[in-house]
Amino acid sequence: MGPVYIDYKLSPYGIILQESRHSRDFRMVEHYHDIYQVFYVLGGEGACRLGGVEHRLGADTAVLVGSGTPHLLIDRPDDPLFLFVLAFSADAVRYHPEHTQLLSAFAGRTTVVGPGEPALAAVKEGLRRILYEQSSRRPGYPIAIRAELLSILLQLYRLTLPEDGRALVGGVDPADRPVYEVKRYLDQHYYEPLRVEAMARLAHLSPRQLGERFRRLTGRTLIQYLTAVRVEQAKHILRTTDEEIIAVCFEVGYDNLSHFYRVFKKSTGLTPKRFRQERQEAGPIEP
Repeated sequence: MGPVYIDYKLSPYGIILQESRHSRDFRMVEHYHDIYQVFYVLGGEGACRLGGVEHRLGADTAVLVGSGTPHLLIDRPDDPLFLFVLAFSADAVRYHPEHTQLLSAFAGRTTVVGPGEPALAAVKEGLRRILYEQSSRRPGYPIAIRAELLSILLQLYRLTLPEDGRALVGGVDPADRPVYEVKRYLDQHYYEPLRVEAMARLAHLSPRQLGERFRRLTGRTLIQYLTAVRVEQAKHILRTTDEEIIAVCFEVGYDNLSHFYRVFKKSTGLTPKRFRQERQEAGPIEP
C-alpha cells in the first residue's frame, strides 16, 4: 500500500502551529498533504522517512516537508518524539515576491537540519512567538504570524544552501565542527545578543565546553570574537557611509552609545568619530 493523502485543516489565514507529543503506542502511516510543514523536534528520538529516504531525528532537529511529499515519523519505542508542527499553505506566503525562493528549500538536497546548527535557535524563537500570537490573538495577530513564518522560512532557506556553511569544515576534525558552526553564526549574526547557552545546547556541549573549545580553536573567547567582528563591521560602515554614529552603534549590535565608544576605542585606539575623520583625511581607499 502506498502513501495515503490526509487533508490538513489550517487557520483562515493559512498557517497553524501545533504541539505533537507521541505516546509509546503511537503509530503513523506514510502519508502526504497538499500543504507545507516544518517539524521541530523538542525531545525524544526516532526517524523520519521523507520521500523514501530515512533520517535520524533527535532534539533540536528541523525537518522540511514539501507539499505532496510522502513522509512518516518513526518513534524510538522507549523515547517517543515530542515536536512542534508548523503547517502552512502556499497561499500564505505567495503574496511575497520571493516566495518561490523560500519554498525551494523544501525541495532541495538538505531537508533535515541539525542538531548542532546554531541558527536553529532563531527558528525556535520564531515558533515561540507564533505560539504567543496564536494564543493571545492580539489585534493583527495573523500579520504577526505571517511575518514570523517568513522569518523562519528565510532561516531554513539559508541553512539549506550548500555555500552557507556546510562546506566550511571539510578538513576539520568532526569533533570541532560545532565550534566552527558557532563561529560562522557569530560572523553572520553579530548584531544579535550573544546566546551562549542556546548555542551550547544546539552544539550538544556545555557552555564551559563550548567556551574552552572556541578559545582553543580561535584564540579568543566568544565575547572577544563577537566584539572583534562588531568592531570590524563598524569600521567598514564608518569608512564607507555617512551614517550617524548612534545608528552605526545600533546596527552592529550595541544598545548603549557610551559602551560602543569604549569598545571601539579599546580596539582601535580611536573614537568612532576620530576614526572616520582620519579615514576621510587619508582619502578614498580601495574596496
